[in-house]
Amino acid sequence: MIIKKIKLENYTVFEDQQIVFCPGTNIFIGENGTGKTHILKALYSACQSVSKKTSFSHKLVSTMLPDDYKLSRLITRKQGNRSAFLRITAGDSVDSSDRVLTVSFSGKTKKWDADVSGEDGWEQSFAGMSSIFIPSKEILSHSYNLNAACELDNVRFDDTYLDILNAANEVGVTMREALEILFADPEFKSALLQDVIISYIFIAVANAVVTVQIVQTQKLLSKTFRKL
Repeated sequence: MIIKKIKLENYTVFEDQQIVFCPGTNIFIGENGTGKTHILKALYSACQSVSKKTSFSHKLVSTMLPDDYKLSRLITRKQGNRSAFLRITAGDSVDSSDRVLTVSFSGKTKKWDADVSGEDGWEQSFAGMSSIFIPSKEILSHSYNLNAACELDNVRFDDTYLDILNAANEVGVTMREALEILFADPEFKSALLQDVIISYIFIAVANAVVTVQIVQTQKLLSKTFRKL
């Protein structure tokens, strides 16, 4: 799946913006509050919508967390604005025929009950594709029972955080397995013999690679271990 362009009208900070992506890596640079994360979350929501279980409009709400879970809260706040529109274009390759996914909503839209078009073709063309959004804040160290806490409304995190935790769990690497890898390393054993106090351990899992970072009272050691 290659995302080719995105069009945003009256969506958050974007009154009328179209971005055409180049092949390869694209980088967004801008000051705080200019909408970089909003674009990425819109693209991520579209990527997640390749699953028949995921609605584009609902995923937008789950990643953006607007007040009262209403898409209408994402309409650009300007006199006269009554509706918003997003269009994302993608294909299997640079030269392939395009698939277009759109969503439009107004101030009267209830929750995520927006007008979405192109979902059937989007699902058929990109079925089986997986994607992950890596949030700017480190979250994996706080993963214990976080999903359950969110379901009970004890805490509130958007889906970009919860999805990466679920993806990490699917890899199947347990804390015990990671620690076994860690303690098998002679440098780590040596550090323990020197009475280095370990204050914090967290595990990040991505592409079957276990990254164990040990935050100590005096220094930070980072090592990457491949899953045994």
